[in-house]
Amino acid sequence: MKTHSDRSDYTVEEYIALLEEGEQKYEYDNGRIYLMAGAKPPHNRIQYDLIPAIAVRSRDAGCRGFGSDQAVWIELEGRYVFPDLVYSCEPEDKFDQAELGLVNPSLIIEILSKRTEKRDRGEKFDWYRSIPSFREYVLIDSRSIAAQGYYRHDDGRWTIQNHYRRNQSVRFHTLGIEVPLNEIYQRVHFEEEE
Repeated sequence: MKTHSDRSDYTVEEYIALLEEGEQKYEYDNGRIYLMAGAKPPHNRIQYDLIPAIAVRSRDAGCRGFGSDQAVWIELEGRYVFPDLVYSCEPEDKFDQAELGLVNPSLIIEILSKRTEKRDRGEKFDWYRSIPSFREYVLIDSRSIAAQGYYRHDDGRWTIQNHYRRNQSVRFHTLGIEVPLNEIYQRVHFEEEE
């Protein structure tokens, strides 16, 4: 990721002011500010189709969803990040003092690209696990049909699911729903399929 500048001592207040004055989106990492780049069409198509697919199925789940413009504040890590989709399933949504970052996400969904995959699978997953309310992480690839889900049970044990065929469905445990990969990838076609 490209840093906003060489500075590594930005305060949270300076970061919030930068967000409020500009039209670009930045993530905050313990004093560093990173410019977020735009996504490619497959990523955007997946996100566009995933939002209503989840919304229709999860109306009675008691959770509220947010798109990629909703920051998540990871207090223990000192980071603001912008997941592709995030759901809060606690009785009420809680935000940081600046009313910018959601502090109690339950489900986070990231759509992987070549540029983001390593970070999404590695350090971001580690950061998310420091959030007490966080229970589920779903990664959806934008370059091939592939989805992985990680779910934390009440006893702290994580289970993993992997899906690689259009006729399979991704289970979103937190929401109590399943969404077929065929629906998630309905507007995305890959060369190996043809």
